Amino acid sequence: MKRRRFIYTGATAAGLGGLAGCLGGDDDTEDTDDTEGEPNDDEDAFDAMPQVENPPDAVYLPSHRDGMVMLDTETVGDVAVSPMLSIPHFFWIVETGIGDDYTVDRVDPPEGDSVHFMATVWDTETEVVLPVDSGLSIEIEKDGQLVDSRTPWPMISQGMGFHFGDNYELDGDGEYTATISTGSMEDVRLTGEMEGRFQTSETVTVDFEMDAERRQHLVDSVELFDEDRWGDREAVPPMDHNHDDDHHDDDHHDDDHHDDDHHDDDHHDDDHHDDDHHDDDHHDDDHHDDDHHMPYSSLPEPEHLLGDLLGTPTFDDAVYATTLVEAGSRFVEEDDQYLVVSPRTPYNRCVLPQMSVSATIERDGETIDLGSLQPTLDHDLEFHYGTPVEELQNGDELVLSIDSVTQASRHQGYETAFTETGELRVEIDDL
Repeated sequence: MKRRRFIYTGATAAGLGGLAGCLGGDDDTEDTDDTEGEPNDDEDAFDAMPQVENPPDAVYLPSHRDGMVMLDTETVGDVAVSPMLSIPHFFWIVETGIGDDYTVDRVDPPEGDSVHFMATVWDTETEVVLPVDSGLSIEIEKDGQLVDSRTPWPMISQGMGFHFGDNYELDGDGEYTATISTGSMEDVRLTGEMEGRFQTSETVTVDFEMDAERRQHLVDSVELFDEDRWGDREAVPPMDHNHDDDHHDDDHHDDDHHDDDHHDDDHHDDDHHDDDHHDDDHHDDDHHDDDHHMPYSSLPEPEHLLGDLLGTPTFDDAVYATTLVEAGSRFVEEDDQYLVVSPRTPYNRCVLPQMSVSATIERDGETIDLGSLQPTLDHDLEFHYGTPVEELQNGDELVLSIDSVTQASRHQGYETAFTETGELRVEIDDL
C-alpha cells in the first residue's frame, strides 16, 4: 500500500497561499485556489497542508516544517522566556485510557483568525531548557482587552524541541500584548546548580503585530519536504535559533540505533531556507539576532553523561540512556550509587519528560525493588529519572519499567511514537 499522499490535491508550494486567509485579518478579499479557480474556505486551506498517510509507529519525517517568527526573548529572575509564532496547526495530545491504554488524539486548528503561540522557558545560567509542566500560562490582549487566555500544552517538536504552545484566537490586524507566567517547579527534584532555584512564578510581557505581511511571511516560510521522503525514519533537524553548529551535526543522530542513510545533509541544505522567506524590512523580530537566542532541549550524548554507561536500550522508538554514578556523588547518601535513566528521542536527543519510570534488579533468582525513579533536573545530567542503589553488581539484570508514557503533546512526526508502556532489560557485565 502506498503510504504517502496529499490530503488535499492543492497541497503544493503555490497552493499554500490560501492559508494566509485562514490566519484572519481585516482583508475581506476572497482567496481562490489557483488550481481549481474556486474560493478556499478555512477547512480547505488547512486541509491543503499535506500529511503522511499510515505513518510508521515510530518517529518519522513529516511532510513539512512550519514557518516561524521569533519574538524578543525576555529575561526575569533565573529564567529566559523565548516566545514564537507560527501558523495554527494540528497537534496531538495524550489521553489516558483504561488500565495501561493511551490514546493520542489530534487537536484541529480553530476555523477563525488564529495563530499558534509558543514559548520556551530556559535557565539563563546553564542554558538548559526547563522541560516540566510548570503551570505556564499565556494571555493575549489587544487594546487593553483580553482576546484569549490559555494554559498551553507542554509539547515536543522535532524542530523546536520541548516548549509550551497552543492555537490562540486573535481579533484581526493590530498590536497585541502577550503576558506569559512561567509557573514554578515543584514536582521535580533540583540538584547541583539547579538546587533551590525556579521556586516562584515569573511573568514577562511581549508585544507583537499581526497584519497581512506577517501572515504571508508565516505561510511563505512553510518548508515542504520532498514527497518521497514523507514517513521516512528520520526527523527534522533542530531549527537554527542562533545556535552553534554543534546543534546541527551528526551528534544529534544516534548511529547505534538508526542508519546514516536517513541523515543525508543534502536534504537540509540552504536551498530549503530561501532568504525571500525572511523579510526584515517590515518586522524587525522576523530575523534572528541576540534577542532571539534560544537553546534546544537536546540531552547530552550517552557517553557524555555522568557515571558508567550501562546501556542505551530502546523501547517504542525512545532511547533510554542508562548510567550508574559511583558512591559519594551529590545525588544520594554517601554510600549509595545513583542510577540514571535519561529518555530521549532517537535523532535529536530531545528530552522526554512527564513519564513514570520504575526499576528492579534481578539477582540470583531474587528481585530487588528500587521503586519509582524521581524526575530530577541537574546542570550536568539535565532532565532525567534517578534513584539510589545500594550496590549494582556484574551479573545483575536491571529491569526498567515504563509505567506511564510521556504526557507531552506532540507535533507531527512524534504522534505515533512513545505511546506504549512496557519493560526494558539491561545486562550488567562491565562494572
